[in-house]
Amino acid sequence: MIVDGRIKIVTTSDDGGETLLSVRGAGSLVGELAALDDAPRLASAVVLEPLTALVLTAEEFRDFLARHPRAALELARTLIERLRESDRRRAEFGSYDVTRRLAALLLELGTRESSDGRPTGIKLSQHELAGMIGASRESVARALTTLRGRGLVETGRRAITVVDIEGLRSLA
Repeated sequence: MIVDGRIKIVTTSDDGGETLLSVRGAGSLVGELAALDDAPRLASAVVLEPLTALVLTAEEFRDFLARHPRAALELARTLIERLRESDRRRAEFGSYDVTRRLAALLLELGTRESSDGRPTGIKLSQHELAGMIGASRESVARALTTLRGRGLVETGRRAITVVDIEGLRSLA
């Protein structure tokens, strides 16, 4: 469980290519599926900033869930939420252009708050963003140019800041 900080969840292909699946922060569970079914993990976690985490073995995690049925219910709700997010993203791939998909992702990532209550900046590469929305890096670069031109975001090296949440929301 992440106590403080952020990580990215990635998969790596046989040829070494990396696809970003999600970014997780304080309060998020990581590795819970592998702890429940002992199957090989599907993805890896990469630290994005200083991190504090609570680590349990699979056996400790399963014992905790057995002793705390409400926690097991919350875990089920978390997994359902992730499944819905995955389904929503898959539907967006076929329905929205790259700019709209990127706007929706930036809205999601850029409006999360850090542990001290401030909005977090988005510190991901164009390649990582492209992987999350099923687009090429070049298409993401063009979409960022469009969003900057509309005054919705500001960009720097591996940094994106949402400056107009409502404008981004109306586009997404």
